[in-house]
Amino acid sequence: MKRLAAAWVTIIVGLILGGCATTMALESNRWRLTEVDGTPAISTSDERAAHIVFESRPAPRVSGSTGCNRFVGSYESGRSGLTFGAIASTRMACPDAMTQERAFEQALQDVRRWRAADGELELLDDQDAVRLRFVAMQPE
Repeated sequence: MKRLAAAWVTIIVGLILGGCATTMALESNRWRLTEVDGTPAISTSDERAAHIVFESRPAPRVSGSTGCNRFVGSYESGRSGLTFGAIASTRMACPDAMTQERAFEQALQDVRRWRAADGELELLDDQDAVRLRFVAMQPE
């Protein structure tokens, strides 16, 4: 009986820690945008590159850039689930980046899941279509 109880404790702890590991993958990088709805991201310098950063403390917060304007907001994530709350952004005009910005903003609203592997992050909608694709950036 003690052996069975110990096995269950091991399984439960593994599931809990496994959930933490997946969240850490999301939050452990600054992610540079490489693709929006299958269209390659606009190529810019690292300082202006479209990117996203997830922070869990003190409260779940997302920030980044669309390649033109900066944004900040909230998010909720689980093992692979992901939704964004209200997002606020600056409103500069960038004629060369406005199409990407609109697609980026719409995709964020549609995201319901995420997956990360081999330094890449994919944000997917409820049909499992990849809406946004990112690559981990080098630490600053």
